[in-house]
Amino acid sequence: MKKVFQGKIFATWQWEQKMYGGTTKTFERITRRDSVRVIGVMPDKKILLVWDEQPDREGLLDMAGGQIDDGETPEQAAHREFLEETGYSVGTLTPITTQKMPGRVVLSNYYFVGRGLVKQAEPQQSPGEKIALRVFTFDEFLALGQDETLRDMRIRITLLEAQLDPKKKDMLYKLLYE
Repeated sequence: MKKVFQGKIFATWQWEQKMYGGTTKTFERITRRDSVRVIGVMPDKKILLVWDEQPDREGLLDMAGGQIDDGETPEQAAHREFLEETGYSVGTLTPITTQKMPGRVVLSNYYFVGRGLVKQAEPQQSPGEKIALRVFTFDEFLALGQDETLRDMRIRITLLEAQLDPKKKDMLYKLLYE
């Protein structure tokens, strides 16, 4: 595999791949730094998400998060990104899952629940983003499964499943609050 391009976010790799019929074809893969996503739980049990606007796309609802820097663990990146984007420090960080993206775009997304939030500062936004905090009750959070502006499809599916299945709703509640 040979790196043919290195941008600020993505690297493009190419290699020659032998096909089943005996011919050879050039394949490509894009890689980027892994990232973190944090669902914040406020002391009053409201869910803290962010409304994120950037110059190249419409605004959307998302979890606070971003890329993992060199030398950082996913947990360190989650604490740093959450503080930068929301102005809140996280007291307790609980891993939820890791989603490894297979195929032509390679990265992993680490998901966390952040509890024990304490306001430390104003959010630190880069020049290429406008971030506004949004808070939701548990029931409002569940309803976001039907909101097309919620960016993360994995979370939307989880919320939709929780709307349909009382056991999954109870599991989600426990994940967020216990």
